[in-house]
Amino acid sequence: MKTSVPFDRAKVIIQNWFNDFCKFYGKPIATLQISEEGDPQTGFYAVRNPSNGKSTRIYKSAVSDYEDSGSVDIPGELKGGIWDSFQDL
Repeated sequence: MKTSVPFDRAKVIIQNWFNDFCKFYGKPIATLQISEEGDPQTGFYAVRNPSNGKSTRIYKSAVSDYEDSGSVDIPGELKGGIWDSFQDL
């Protein structure tokens, strides 16, 4: 069974992922605006970059899979989808 990640923890995880993405691609780091949407277990996090108004979604299952894996870095099978989402920001 997947871990239900507390919202405050999920926000930290997503922001850290975005910071790593920005550092890797040489993009400016922004503090993201993150909210919960949809079903509490299977919904998504709406992620908005306030510096340019662009937004994307990160599914709760991706954050849960990351938390369940115990990894320090984003596991390879998750990284592509997450970083693809950040391209929209």
